[in-house]
Amino acid sequence: MNRRRWLVYSIVTTIADELAVLLISTLVLPLWGLKLPWQLVTGFMIALACWGVIGYYIGVSLVGRRAVIGNGAMIGKTGVVVRALEPEGMVKIEGELWQADAASENVDAGAEVQVVSERGTHVTVTKKPAQRQ
Repeated sequence: MNRRRWLVYSIVTTIADELAVLLISTLVLPLWGLKLPWQLVTGFMIALACWGVIGYYIGVSLVGRRAVIGNGAMIGKTGVVVRALEPEGMVKIEGELWQADAASENVDAGAEVQVVSERGTHVTVTKKPAQRQ
């Protein structure tokens, strides 16, 4: 979905939420003897509209993100070992934890590694050689 569709979707769902609050507070609750002050209903509707705007911006930012896995997107990226690879463990790549296998030798926690292959949400890594100064 592009930004325009997200905006239309967000506006329509927010209006539907507002109408539901208005109908419930003016028609349904009085049937049970509950009458809410209009200031409370208005405040709740404003808060609900703000929540719709926040949801729109969160949705747009998530939809615009590039896929992290699949099609070799992880190959070549570097990360840090969180749980020692003996030969399996965990690595952190771009702030996300991944299950990992060491391609050759075991790798201690804290070491920098590079992704050489991926299978779904599982990556194979090698220890990154130390850079010479």
